[in-house]
Amino acid sequence: MIMSGSLTIMMMVIILFNVFKIAINKVFVRLLTYFPKSKIVMDIGLWGFQIEYLETFKYANQKLFLESYMDIILFSLVNLSAFALNHWEEFGEYWSGFGNVVCSMFTVVSLLLIIVFPIFGFVVIHKNRKNLDDEDVLEKH
Repeated sequence: MIMSGSLTIMMMVIILFNVFKIAINKVFVRLLTYFPKSKIVMDIGLWGFQIEYLETFKYANQKLFLESYMDIILFSLVNLSAFALNHWEEFGEYWSGFGNVVCSMFTVVSLLLIIVFPIFGFVVIHKNRKNLDDEDVLEKH
């Protein structure tokens, strides 16, 4: 795997950052009940607040995947060529041992994502095409 490790690490950073912001928000909102006039507690609690944590997580992961799409295509095609160029007797080596299984699973999943993601993007853009000129959308994005 050429790039799967860095993509996985970045996805874990996004997950941990969202969990951190949720925890900060909950803790400082609770502290605000004990210290209602503290501006620092209020500011930190507001920093961690978001209306939709799952939407933010979804958009961050989509953006990360879109930015690393070409790298994912490259490492998937390299691993796919390794699958295809070997004989069937040697194919079992890609599924023996923990590291080989993880690498092969990344290849299979990323090949599926290479096919599905452009179709998903087309459907989302086509479905929301009429909303692109809306004032709320223009202000938000």
